[in-house]
Amino acid sequence: MAKEKIKSTGTCKYCGSIRMVNAAAEMTQTELDAIASEECDCEMAKKERNKEEQKEIATANIKLLIGEKHPKAAEGLTQMIPFIQEFAFTELTVKLNEVSKVQMKMNERGSIIISKTDTIKDTVGE
Repeated sequence: MAKEKIKSTGTCKYCGSIRMVNAAAEMTQTELDAIASEECDCEMAKKERNKEEQKEIATANIKLLIGEKHPKAAEGLTQMIPFIQEFAFTELTVKLNEVSKVQMKMNERGSIIISKTDTIKDTVGE
């Protein structure tokens, strides 16, 4: 049986505005407030939604670039995304093996860039 939806109120944790939200009847006030915060149009709520979208895109790009061959490195790099978002690091470089490294940084437009470099080294002589 489908859960009954009701109109209720929640408070945005960023700006304090009270909003009408569609919710399941059994939701707690904390859950209602979370929905209100996610749906609010205030600048902080928009910024938080942007950060979450940015994290999702960066996670997908990490998986695409190195996830299959280096799943543990991909997991570790994904966990570091918030540090790049908060400018704790300007960039992060992980050496995957002797020839490959992956770098994550924020560009000037505010997008997280993931790049992988493979170096081929030719040596002649003893």
